[in-house]
Amino acid sequence: MRVESYWTGKALELDDQDRHLIGESWRKIGDHALWAQRLFAKLFICCPSLSKAMSLSQLCGKDLLNDVRFRDFCHRFAEFWHRLIALLCDSDREEDWLKGVESIRLLGQRHSQNPRVTFEAPVWLRMKNEIVLSITGFSDIRRDRVCLSWNRLLMFTIAEMKHAFNEGVRRRSSPFLRSNTYHFEETIHGHSFICPSASPTPQMDNVERNDQ
Repeated sequence: MRVESYWTGKALELDDQDRHLIGESWRKIGDHALWAQRLFAKLFICCPSLSKAMSLSQLCGKDLLNDVRFRDFCHRFAEFWHRLIALLCDSDREEDWLKGVESIRLLGQRHSQNPRVTFEAPVWLRMKNEIVLSITGFSDIRRDRVCLSWNRLLMFTIAEMKHAFNEGVRRRSSPFLRSNTYHFEETIHGHSFICPSASPTPQMDNVERNDQ
């Protein structure tokens, strides 16, 4: 499959083996919500800025794992990936592939509503590597073909999320664009979505610096 982002021009290319390996390894996880809980419990230790962004930095251990907000977040994180893999790896319809790209970008735009979130490369690359490790068991992406397949999907996902995130921040930082955010609608190949409305505005300095 090959699907191109209307917004960035970047293309995601996954051959049949890539799609099979991603789908198979994802199904083998079993309890995806539990997988997400373990993943983020580890990431919060490695990357404290993530727990601060979610206002969960005061929790650890069982207190974190039993926190309703944390469990709800992990459930939604797992659901996002479950749906994305179904669209990109289980479906052979280009329409579904495009929906997959749109869902990635919508997630990036939602992140732009949280003033604590930034796209610092070390943090997001660490998250990518931890996701690959948690699913495949390998920390070296060159160790196995399944690692390369996941890495390809994750790099595209992060790039599209970052672009949508920066776009959302700029829109809310501009008086003109912000006044039109409520009515802003993009239509791609017959599909449309409404961009998020008014919200706290993240600091532009961090975002712009990450573009360089």
